[in-house]
Amino acid sequence: AALVDVDDITVDTFVRVTWSLALLDADGLLVHAASLARDERAWLFCGRSGAGKTTLARLATDTRSRLATAARLLSDEISCVRLTADGPRAWGTPFWGDLARPGENRGIPLTALYFLEQADHHARERLSPARALERLLPTVLFFAKDPVLTGRAFAIAARLVDAVPCFRLAFRRDIGFWEVIDHV
Repeated sequence: AALVDVDDITVDTFVRVTWSLALLDADGLLVHAASLARDERAWLFCGRSGAGKTTLARLATDTRSRLATAARLLSDEISCVRLTADGPRAWGTPFWGDLARPGENRGIPLTALYFLEQADHHARERLSPARALERLLPTVLFFAKDPVLTGRAFAIAARLVDAVPCFRLAFRRDIGFWEVIDHV
């Protein structure tokens, strides 16, 4: 039998689909989001492509900056979130964006969920769980069309936005965003 020539994109896609399905049994989701950890707290920064996930992760983890924040990268592209007996936790994944480096693969308690919008200032606005769910769902990576599995993913997302504070985050491209988010 001839070997099948499998490229990196095919393998990556297969792993994403498999992970998104397997996470359901662990009350988890893959989310198109950067995730950062600091002082044993994690933050999830959700957004479409171009919203600033990688920019925010780069700013927060740049150890050459005199304004370094001691943030640790969990992911700059696709994050794992699980609802555990100890509360929601964020994990890094083997999927990364422009930073081209994996983050830490350990569960850190999730402090808040932010939906990114680039702006000329830093500001946050608290979102109701219903509004947060509306913003979260398009960022959830879920590939099954089965109504039962889709319902399970929806239920996990709904429980997540009920379990952690959710905000719209307007941010400019500087490290000052920590001053806005660090006071949940």
